[in-house]
Amino acid sequence: MHASANLYFANAGGKVIVAPLNVNQDGICYEQEAVRVLDAGYSLADLGDALKEALSAFSERPRDLRLHKKTDWPAFRASGLSSVARFESEFLPVSVECLNASGAVARA
Repeated sequence: MHASANLYFANAGGKVIVAPLNVNQDGICYEQEAVRVLDAGYSLADLGDALKEALSAFSERPRDLRLHKKTDWPAFRASGLSSVARFESEFLPVSVECLNASGAVARA
């Protein structure tokens, strides 16, 4: 599995949440705790830098995902919203995955 990250674009307000991923022993990706929030007015260079950092943070780490609740979701917590349903309706998710080991080609 190659480096992956999640981006969440706010439907209103211009905020973006950038979440680096890990992959567990079962090959399932999950978000790392260290998400980055870009407030309205961010530049494309800011977004590119945040995505590059998130992709470089990708790693394999064991984790039993059965022990975590949906409200433990790092991007949801970073949003500051009161419910997961509200987060899912107010943010557009975009997954980014490198298609080769060098990261020269990615798919969103």
